[in-house]
Amino acid sequence: MIEWITGLSSAFLALLTAYYIGQNNRIIEEMRQARKAQLLPYVKANLPKVAPRYFPLELTNAGPGAAVNVEVTITLRGREQSIDKIIQWVHPMFAPGANERFLVEPLDFGEFVKRYARIVVHGTCRNVFGEECPIHDEVDLDTIERSWFSGDIGLPPGSVVDKLGEIEDRLKDIEKQLEKVAGR
Repeated sequence: MIEWITGLSSAFLALLTAYYIGQNNRIIEEMRQARKAQLLPYVKANLPKVAPRYFPLELTNAGPGAAVNVEVTITLRGREQSIDKIIQWVHPMFAPGANERFLVEPLDFGEFVKRYARIVVHGTCRNVFGEECPIHDEVDLDTIERSWFSGDIGLPPGSVVDKLGEIEDRLKDIEKQLEKVAGR
């Protein structure tokens, strides 16, 4: 009977050990995935506003990891869904937070949005572990134009003068109130 109990408890301990090994392997795999996520590159396209009507097309590695062997195709899609311009960019290493700027024709934003509707960025890179990572981003130029001139990012032409006029009027009101308080 004791042999039977010993055998049963040994089998139970073997199953319990196998269960713990399985759980530890799951934890190790989750830690590997978390580490990879901490080092993934994330290449994004942007149109930073440099001057009132001048802008470059900018690619940024917004991820926490380096992008290695970057191969990107930037397509400027015309208003008629035609592909008007293609830019190829190959780079051996694109560090986190790094920017690469491209001058696009026409340089004037107003003319640019008349010609193009969308910018599509497509390509691949490798992370520091050597795994291939896809790159895909789209920029809708109509949305950018609306945000630039909506007051969220920039002011519409002429409104700076209006805002300065409002500030001047408020300062005059404050000056009058101060004169009343001072008894002039």
